[in-house]
Amino acid sequence: MTRTHRIPFAVLATFAVTATVASAQQLPPNPYRVADEAFGKLPDGRSYGATSAVYPAPDGRTIWVAERCGQNDCSDRQNLTTIFQFDLDGNLLRQFGAGLFAWPHGMHVDRQGNVWVTDAVGFGETPPGLGHVVYKFRPTGDLLMTLGRKGEAGAGHDTFTQPSDVLVAPNGDIFVVDGHGAGGNNRVVKFSADGTFIREWGETGEADGQFRDPHALAMDSQGRLFVGDRANSRIQIFDQDGNHLATWNNFGRPSGLYIDANDILYAADSESNDRRNPGVLRGIYIGNARTGELTAFIPDTADPNNGPSAGTSGAEGVAADANGAIYGAEVGPQTVRKYVKRDRMSFFITSVGSGNGANLGGIEGADRHCAMLADAVGVTGGTWRAYLSLPAAEGRPAVNARDRIGSGPWFNAKGELIASNVADLHGENDKWTKQTALNEKGEAVNGRGDSPNMHDLMTGSQLDGTAFPAGDDTTCGGYTSAADGQGSVRVGHHDKTGGGENPTSWNSAHGSRGCSQTNLQGSGGNGFFYCFATG
Repeated sequence: MTRTHRIPFAVLATFAVTATVASAQQLPPNPYRVADEAFGKLPDGRSYGATSAVYPAPDGRTIWVAERCGQNDCSDRQNLTTIFQFDLDGNLLRQFGAGLFAWPHGMHVDRQGNVWVTDAVGFGETPPGLGHVVYKFRPTGDLLMTLGRKGEAGAGHDTFTQPSDVLVAPNGDIFVVDGHGAGGNNRVVKFSADGTFIREWGETGEADGQFRDPHALAMDSQGRLFVGDRANSRIQIFDQDGNHLATWNNFGRPSGLYIDANDILYAADSESNDRRNPGVLRGIYIGNARTGELTAFIPDTADPNNGPSAGTSGAEGVAADANGAIYGAEVGPQTVRKYVKRDRMSFFITSVGSGNGANLGGIEGADRHCAMLADAVGVTGGTWRAYLSLPAAEGRPAVNARDRIGSGPWFNAKGELIASNVADLHGENDKWTKQTALNEKGEAVNGRGDSPNMHDLMTGSQLDGTAFPAGDDTTCGGYTSAADGQGSVRVGHHDKTGGGENPTSWNSAHGSRGCSQTNLQGSGGNGFFYCFATG
């Protein structure tokens, strides 16, 4: 049964996936950071050439890469190895492939650890005796099988023209997407485990089951075959007999695909720009292979419309290891980039207050509010504390905000360091700016110069994070009062600018004009406060 898949992700739910993507693309956050700009230590001082092939070993503990001989073509460098196995720290374990490739392009590692690589030739003339084939190697480098005829282009049962990718199903059946470029063979070819032709499907076009540059393959736990239909800017999903199941348009213009054991789908878009896929960003799209829901996006930072990156930039091939690290094989930048999850969010500004001025239900109510907001964005578990102090009272010692929040380090919702420890947080070594002091959703909070200004954050604290001496009200009755024009709560400026005795202080700039919501708003606040995870 053919169906049009509608994206369940809330911010995209109004788009039918066969429709043109709107120019105001809405994407999930990026929870990853670059861990290595050039993963993998190549032999003999070599540097990467164009690289589009990357894949993990079956246990996810090593990574295979194929690169194009320090340039974008191996035709005149047949003495160089092209296929490399690295441990997860990038140490070289094995290399082979010299004398076989013109243009190593797609890669798959099957359940037995055999390494499959396509030779798609490139854009120039076919070099004699090279290209238009798919190779199967043992992990030791022994050549076990060749599909296609070396140096001979075609569209038969035993010939290809620039095959882009290969995949081996759990039962051993082999799938090849054949035809690099929108005007190529534009087909999927299926073989048995011994290389016997079984069937093919596809032709040039934009309808379901048609292709324009089928560039990548992946298979989910249900055995569904995902095809990156690049020039049509979509993923098509088929059963293993070629019956069309769904079309997804929310994963960019897919050059590379990978699905891990948990059915997380990774799609690398290295080509979208104003000309080829208007309104869509280049980068690595991450989502649920079962539902099509996008869960994360790693943006490419290059200019896609001007200069050397206009043709291609960022990852073209993509894979993930057993630890969840992501590897992007890059053609234009000529590298393999490794990404890891950013450190867990452990600091934020509340996106909403109690709505009742400085009445937070006491410090305990403020703590519950922090935990509720963290839980709402998926940061569950752990202990959250509001950055609030209380002066000493009869029968109770002072409560110091600095003593409530753990020892650090603390990171915002984007994984950016706020401070390494309590001393740095209250000293000159904090990493605090308006751009890093974000709410739990990863959003900037209005500051001085914005409308409305919301930079007053309740703390009840002195500059060093301790409580004020008993006497004047600096906490609106222990954060239980919303009296209009009565009492006061000490506030800081999250943007480190403004008025008061200490205008650049994030935690102790001045007192409020009262305790009601209107009073807080009148001096540049909205009833917000800081939340820290204690460990």
